[in-house]
Amino acid sequence: MVEADLERFDQEAARIAPDHPLQRYIEYWRLRILLSERRVESLSAELDGAVRQYLNRYPDSLAGDLLRRDWLLALGRREDWRPFDEQYPKWVLRDEASPDCYAQLSRLAAGQPDRAAALALVMRPVELTRACRTLFRSLADAGLIDARATRQRLMLALEANSAVDIRHAASLAGLALQADAVDLALRRPAQTLKRESNADLRLIALVRMARTDVEDAVAALDKSAQRLTPELRAFAWSQMAAAGARKLLPEAHDWSVNAHPPRKPAGDQVAPAYSDETRRWLVRAALRREEWKWVAALIDGFAAATRDEPEYRYWRARAHMALSQPEKAVALFTKLATRHDYYGKLAREDLGRPIVPLPRGAAPPAAQVAAWDGNAGFARARAFYDLGMRFEGNREWNFELRGVDPERLRSAAWWASKQGWLDRAINTDERLGADADATLRFPTPHADRLQVVAREQGVDPAWVYGLIRQESRFVAAARSSVGAAGLMQIMPGTARWVARQLGRGDFTVDQLDDLQTNLEFGTFYLKRVLDTVDGSALLASAGYNAGPRRARDWRATLTRPIEGAIFAELIPFSETRGYVKHVLSNTVDYAALATGQPQSLKRWLGQVAPGASTAVAMP
Repeated sequence: MVEADLERFDQEAARIAPDHPLQRYIEYWRLRILLSERRVESLSAELDGAVRQYLNRYPDSLAGDLLRRDWLLALGRREDWRPFDEQYPKWVLRDEASPDCYAQLSRLAAGQPDRAAALALVMRPVELTRACRTLFRSLADAGLIDARATRQRLMLALEANSAVDIRHAASLAGLALQADAVDLALRRPAQTLKRESNADLRLIALVRMARTDVEDAVAALDKSAQRLTPELRAFAWSQMAAAGARKLLPEAHDWSVNAHPPRKPAGDQVAPAYSDETRRWLVRAALRREEWKWVAALIDGFAAATRDEPEYRYWRARAHMALSQPEKAVALFTKLATRHDYYGKLAREDLGRPIVPLPRGAAPPAAQVAAWDGNAGFARARAFYDLGMRFEGNREWNFELRGVDPERLRSAAWWASKQGWLDRAINTDERLGADADATLRFPTPHADRLQVVAREQGVDPAWVYGLIRQESRFVAAARSSVGAAGLMQIMPGTARWVARQLGRGDFTVDQLDDLQTNLEFGTFYLKRVLDTVDGSALLASAGYNAGPRRARDWRATLTRPIEGAIFAELIPFSETRGYVKHVLSNTVDYAALATGQPQSLKRWLGQVAPGASTAVAMP
C-alpha cells in the first residue's frame, strides 16, 4: 500500500541531514510515491499544489524535470488536460513515450488531432506503453485510422513479439478477432494452422511459430501461402527471414527474397508491410551471402534516418564497390572517414588511408577547469556515486552539461579526469565528435599493473584496455545488473572457475573489488576464451561478452570463411554485436597510441572460418 510505503520512506528520510546534497531528491521521491497509480484520486488537488511548489523551488533542475514527468503521467492517467497542456512543453528530458502519447490524447480530446504525430508514436515495432495503446484505440474510435492501419499495427506487434500488443491490435475494429482464438494462435500456433481459415490468425500463428522453430514455420508457410493475401504473405516471409538471420541460418536470405521488399508509400500512408527493424535483419542475411545487389536494394528501402546511420552508409559503399561503382563508393567512404569510430576506421582502410594515433590535447587553463569545483549538479553526482548509484549520478552530470559550449565541455571533461571519473571524461569528450583528445577519450590508468598481467597471459595490453573501456569505462566499483564486478566486469561464476584454474582455494567473490585480482582474473579468462576460438580476437571478444559457447556456436553455422567485418554484423545479440565493434575499435586506438604507428582494424577483425562447436569446460 502507498501509505505503508510512505511510512517506511518517512522513517528513513528522517535520518538524512537537512543540508545533504540529495535533499531535493528526498522530497522528489516522496512526491513520486504520492503520484503513483495506487494513490486515491480524491487527493489530487492537494497533491498538485505540492508538486507546483516543488517545481517553483527547483526550476530548471533534473529532479524538477523528473517530477514534472511523473506529474504528466498522473495527469494523463486521469485525463486532466489543462494542467497537462501547461506542463508538457516545459518537460526537458523527453526520455519516454507515455507523456508524448498523452499529449496526443489531449489534442484528440480538444478536437485538434495531429494524425501524423500520433501515428509516428504508435506505428513502431516496439511494445507500446499503456498510454500509447490507449492513443491507438482512441484514434481508431475517432475514425482516424482504418482497418489497414490496424493490421499494420498487428504486424508491428508481431515484429516486437509483444503478446499484449498483438492481443490489443487484434481486438480493434477492422480486425475484431475473438480473444480465445488469438490466445490459441499465440500459445499453440500449430493448432491454429491446422483448423483456422482466418488469414490474420494464421499470420499470428506463423510468426509466433517462427520465434521458436523457424524451419517448421517455413514449412507451414509453404503449405498455406496461398491462403494469405500477397501483403500478408510478403510480411510472413520477412519474419521467417528475420528469424532465420537471428539463428544465423544460411537460408535466411532465400526467405528474404520471397518477401519482395515493398516500395515505400507516398504521403502519410501507413508504413511498408515490415519495418526497418526487420529490414536490418534482411540486410544481415544478404551480407552473409555477399548478395550485394540485395544489400544495396534493402538499404535503399530504409527510411532516410536509418539509411543515414554510419553502419548502412558503410555497407552501401561496399555494395557500390562490389557492383563496380567505385566513384559512388569513394564518395561515401570519404564522408565516413572523417568519423573516429568503428565505421570511420573501416572506411579509412577501404580508402587506403592509415589509422593513426589520436592527438593528445593540451589541458585547458587551470581556471577554466577549477570553475566547475562549486557546481551543485556535480556535487549531487558525487553524492550518488558515493552511494553506488551511478545511473543517477551520470544523469545529473549529463543534465548539467545541456547546451554547454565546446570549450566548457572540454574543461568539464578535464575536471572529471582530475576527479578520477574517467567514464565522465570519456563521455564528455565524445560529445565533441571528431575533435578528440586522446588523453581524455582513451585513458590508460593502472598501466604498470595492466601491462604486466596482460603480457603474462600473452594478450595484447591494447586489447585489454579496449575491452575495459567498453566494459566499465574504468569504474573500478562498477556492478552490472547481473552481478559482473570491477574493471573487467567478471561474473561470480566465472571468477570461481578462474580461481580453481589458478589454485586460489581461498578466493571469495568480494576479492573482485581488488584491482590486481580483477585484472589477473579477467586477462586469464580472456586468454582462455581466445584459445578456444583459434586466436580470433573478434570471436574471443564476443565470447567474453556472451559466453564462449555462443561464440563457437555462431562460428559453427558458417559454411565457408567469411570476412570478420561481415561476421561482426551477423552476431544475433544486439548488445554483443555493438560490444565487439566498440572493443576492437578501442583496441586499434590504444595500439596506435602505444606504438605511435598506423594500425589496421581489419587485421583485428580478421577472417572467421567455419569450426565445430566443441564443448569446452569453461563458463
